[in-house]
Amino acid sequence: MRAIFLVAILAAGCGGGGVGPLTLSWQFVDGRHCPDTGAATIVVNADTVLGTFACTAGDAPASVTIDNAPRSGSLRVQALSPQMNELYRGDLPLDAAGLPSTVTLYVTGSR
Repeated sequence: MRAIFLVAILAAGCGGGGVGPLTLSWQFVDGRHCPDTGAATIVVNADTVLGTFACTAGDAPASVTIDNAPRSGSLRVQALSPQMNELYRGDLPLDAAGLPSTVTLYVTGSR
């Protein structure tokens, strides 16, 4: 009986679904940092908005924590200007481990 219980716990913990905390950083493909890109706000989306952050809050090596990140699928991360125009965007595939991750943001608009 104890073995069945242990297998059930391990199987539940290894599933690809659910949500949990994720430590996230971002970096810009061109090597610049937030003040030089014109980006003021970062928006993190899955099926819904998971968080909105000041750009400098997670500009690598800094990081933010997203409490309710999905354990499968992907995140879309957008860097927005003060006028809320998208300047950079990146996608981050997710895995069940929820390991700290850095997403690279690519130019979609420019300053």
